[in-house]
Amino acid sequence: MLDRHPGPLLLLWGAHDVTAEPAQAAQTLGGGRAQCRTVLVPEAGHWLQYESAERTNAELLAWLDPDDARRRHGGRRRAPA
Repeated sequence: MLDRHPGPLLLLWGAHDVTAEPAQAAQTLGGGRAQCRTVLVPEAGHWLQYESAERTNAELLAWLDPDDARRRHGGRRRAPA
């Protein structure tokens, strides 16, 4: 299904996810795309939306509204994770 999506992708992955190898999954899901950002969340596993809710929400908000994220961080772009 993702191969038919022409837009950018954000892949959030918990570093301790036991269901897949994050680097391999990122390559499979987003490989070859010009606009694919992969964020590895070090303190999370498979359920990163619960295990690291604050970080997950911040990444999603920054992805959905990058201008707002810059305003909230003093005009600076957030450093990639």
